[in-house]
Amino acid sequence: MRGLLFEAASCIIRQVKRFSALKSWAVRLAGRRGFRKAAVATARKFAVLMLTP
Repeated sequence: MRGLLFEAASCIIRQVKRFSALKSWAVRLAGRRGFRKAAVATARKFAVLMLTP
């Protein structure tokens, strides 16, 4: 599951062209901290969004 979340986050950062607040946040974070850390942080946000009722 962890790998799939990371893969989804990577796709959001790299390939998705449509604007979203999550993508904007992730791209800014990738510029500051690096791509891999931004992808892990975005994957964590995905997990939190999925678990929140």
